Amino acid sequence: MTTTEDLLAEDGSVRVPQHLAASVHTAVMLHLAARTRAGGGALTAEARALLRALHRAASAPSSASDTPAPSPARVITSRVMGVAEAADLLGCNPSYVRRLCHAGRIPATRITGGWVIEATALDDYRHGRTSGEPGPDAHG
Repeated sequence: MTTTEDLLAEDGSVRVPQHLAASVHTAVMLHLAARTRAGGGALTAEARALLRALHRAASAPSSASDTPAPSPARVITSRVMGVAEAADLLGCNPSYVRRLCHAGRIPATRITGGWVIEATALDDYRHGRTSGEPGPDAHG
């Protein structure tokens, strides 16, 4: 179990273990999306660098040998995600997901660090549903 003392460096900075990077990145992106919707300001260069570092750490192969590789058929479990995770789930290039978001084919929120996509919106897109439309098993 990770303790607060394990995460604090002597200089006061906080270490984010790789296995937590995706969760921290998602939490920060969710906060930024809410702040942007509420009329918040732009990110500083340091905040953008932090987001990039979190994304890179979350996307990098884990050094732990007992960590299983993600399955292409895995279920979306996060509430929101960035373009890279959505592209991984769709099996396509992140630039294609950005184009889908920009065109409104995948409902997403544009923030300073990129796009924030709700898992339900991506799931609807993956299954050919429009937002809010019930799935095929809901008619039964």
